[in-house]
Formats: sequence, C-alpha cells, structure tokens
Amino acid sequence: MEQVKTFPVLKPATLVNVISSEWGISVTEQDLKNPKADTVQKIYMAILTEMLSLDMETFQTGCINLLCTTENPELSYDAMGMQMLLYHMARVAKVCKVQTFTMRDLTRPTGSRLIRILSGVCNFGAFSQLEERRSFLENIQHATENKQEHEAELAHQCAQVEAELQMLQQGLERDEPMVVQAEQQTKTLAVETKALTSKLSQLMDDIKKLKEEKLNIKQDMANLVAELQEMERQNAAESSRLMKSPERVRKKISSMTTTTESLKPQLAAMEARKTQMVGKDAVLANLVQDLREVIDDMRLIKGDLDVLDAQKGSNQSRTNELAQMEAHLEILKTQLVQAERQRARAQEKLEEIRVTHQQKEETARKRYTQLEEHHRYLEEAEKERNTDDSHLKDQMDLVRKKQDEFIDEQQAEFAALTEEYYNIIDGVGRYMNDVDKHLGLNMKKSRKHGRHGDAGEQSVKKRRKTKRVVSVEPPSSPL
Repeated sequence: MEQVKTFPVLKPATLVNVISSEWGISVTEQDLKNPKADTVQKIYMAILTEMLSLDMETFQTGCINLLCTTENPELSYDAMGMQMLLYHMARVAKVCKVQTFTMRDLTRPTGSRLIRILSGVCNFGAFSQLEERRSFLENIQHATENKQEHEAELAHQCAQVEAELQMLQQGLERDEPMVVQAEQQTKTLAVETKALTSKLSQLMDDIKKLKEEKLNIKQDMANLVAELQEMERQNAAESSRLMKSPERVRKKISSMTTTTESLKPQLAAMEARKTQMVGKDAVLANLVQDLREVIDDMRLIKGDLDVLDAQKGSNQSRTNELAQMEAHLEILKTQLVQAERQRARAQEKLEEIRVTHQQKEETARKRYTQLEEHHRYLEEAEKERNTDDSHLKDQMDLVRKKQDEFIDEQQAEFAALTEEYYNIIDGVGRYMNDVDKHLGLNMKKSRKHGRHGDAGEQSVKKRRKTKRVVSVEPPSSPL
C-alpha cells in the first residue's frame, strides 16, 4: 500500500499563538475547541490575506463583479461572499494537504476539524520557510521570470502582427473598388447562367420525353412479333393433327392386345416363384436377427470386460498417487510447521522492534522536552541575570545544534528500523510465496504472506523511494 503523506496536528496553544501574533486575531483555546462561525470566517479571511494577498477590498470587488452578471443581484448578495470565501479557502486547503473543504467548515465548524485545517496551514508555512526548500523556491522564481520574459516577447510579436494586419487592411481598402466591380460582373454572369440553366433543363425534359416514346414503340413492336409467332405455332399444330390417319391407331391397339395375352402365363409363373422367395426370405430374416442378437450380447460382454480392466488399472494408479500424495503431505506438513515457527519468530522480532521503537520515541520525547526546558531556562537566565549576550548566544546555538543532531539521529535510526521491518516482512512474504509455489496451490495472497504478492519487489522498491514527511514543529512565525 502506498504511504499516505500527512502533517502533524498542532496543539491549540501553538495555534492561538500563531493566530494572535501573526494574523492579528484575538482568540483563545476555547474558541478553537468550540468554534463559532464568525470567528472561523475571520481566521480564514486572515489566512487568505496572508497567503493570497486577498484583502477585503479585493474580495468585495470580486463579489460585486460576479453579482453584476446575475439577473437578480439582490437575491444573491448575501450568498456570494460566502461562496467566494469557500472557493478560495478550498484552494488553500488543497495546497496544505487538506483534501476536502466544504460549506460546513464555514457555517457549522467543529473543533477537531478547525484545528486540523489550521495545523495544515501552519505546517505549509513552516515547510515553505525551511532552508532546504530555498533552491526549489528559487527555481520557481527563475521559471516565473523566464515566463515573464517570454510573455514580453510574445507581446512584441503581437504588436508586429497587428502592424502587418493594419497594412493589409489598408491594401484591402485600396482594392475595394475593384472588388465591387468584380461583384457586379459576377452578378451579371449569375443571371445569364441561370437563364442558360433553365433552357438546358427544358431541353433535357424534351429529350427524356422522346426517349420514353421510343421505348413504348419498341415494346409495341415486340408484342406484335410475339403474337404472330404464337399464331404460326397454333396453325402448324392444327395442320399436323388433321394429317394423321385413324387406321394406324387401330392397328397399334390390336398388336398391344395380342402381346398382353401372350404374357399372362409368364406372369403367373413369376407370381408363384415370388411366393416361394417370400417364405425363404422370412426364414433367413429370422436367422439373421438371431445372429445379430448374439453378436450384440458378445459386444456388451466384451465392453464390460474392458471397463473392468480400465477400472482395475485406474484404481491401481490412483492407489499409487494417493501413496505419493500422503508422502508429499507429510513433507508439506513439516514445511508448514517450519514456516509457522519462522513466522512466529518474525512476529516476535517485529514486536521487539516495535517496543524498541516506542522506547526510543519516548526517550527522544523526554530528551526533546529536557532540551526545551533547558532552552527556556537559558532564556529566563538571560532576562534575570543580564549576562553577556555573546555567551548566551553561543549556548543557544549549542542547544539548537544538539537539537538538530538529535533529530537527525532519530530520523536515521527510524529509517534503519523501518528498513529492517520491511526486510523481515519481505523475507516472510517471499518464504510463504515459495511454500505456496512448492505446494502448487493457486490461491490469493493474504496478509499472512507479507505486505505484497507477486509484485512485491516492485511495490517495496516504490515504497522505499517514497519520501516521508517528518513532523516539524513550526517556528515562532510560520507564515
């Protein structure tokens, strides 16, 4: 999972100091814990004035300009100012890593929400004033200056283009009489073209009518030719019927009668043979049916024997596979026991690292408190004893140096502990993945196998490259 960047939530006393000293608004800790809408809106207006240079006059001018674009300005007068404040504060909140800022934060604020938003603003101010960000801000300043120079060049080029356009406009004014004359000629040609087009359309209509008449004449001629041919065929058929003689028909009928009488004995003999053949065919059909039934029974018996042989072979192979699987399961049980032991050892080591980290954090917090007390003690000593300024300055510098060294040491130690934690988690995850691959299981990776699955190495490298935001206590003037 990608690390989410955040910022430290400051104490109400620190926020009250910043609001009173830097933004000029008198508030108390109770005002921040139980905020009211008027107080919150004043604080947000001070933030906009400090960060965006939006004073009340500019703010009201923008509201009036927007109201002028509406149909009924008097209906939207009260809501427009609140909408402008919501719009600008949403921009500032997003820059300060506060992802959401709604109208509820202006009209019905809560203490925790207000403290978080103000902490984000103060953290952004402290972040922008760090010395290590100076190069980044200088780069932005150089980029802004280069952009301004580029805009000046573009303005010069625009002036040149405008001069060229003016020259072209003058040329167009000189050519305007010629253009008018050409337009008149074009109109005359258009009228003549229209007349010619009408004549051409009339000629095309005449040609179309002539073609239709020609097609009708051809169709009539084809119909007449077909009628003549049909009449000729009918006349030829009638003539052939009239020319045939009835005597030939009588002779043919008598010859067919004689042939029929001579074939009757042969037909009787064939009927007798047919009856005998039918009886023999019935006997043969019964024999064939019996043979087929016997063959079918033999095939069924053979199929049953083959099935029994196949079942016997499969049972033997399955018995062998079960024996192998039992042996393999014993090995896997041993590996799982070892993996559980290793995971338990890793959990114990992680718990030790967490406890050590908490102890070191507590030690660092105590030492930081001691350094703060020592710092306050030096400041009080400076006021009470009126000692040498240079000596106190050296002590103050020494204390600041110790604080910076202590913070750097804690950051390095935290990074080393985090790296060791990630290495242990990744080792456990890789080991469990290897066990899964060895088992041949196709299952989803769970949190027991580590913080990542198949793409573990890439996500770990990406996570290690992600910069972490270190909690920085804001200085006396964060903005």
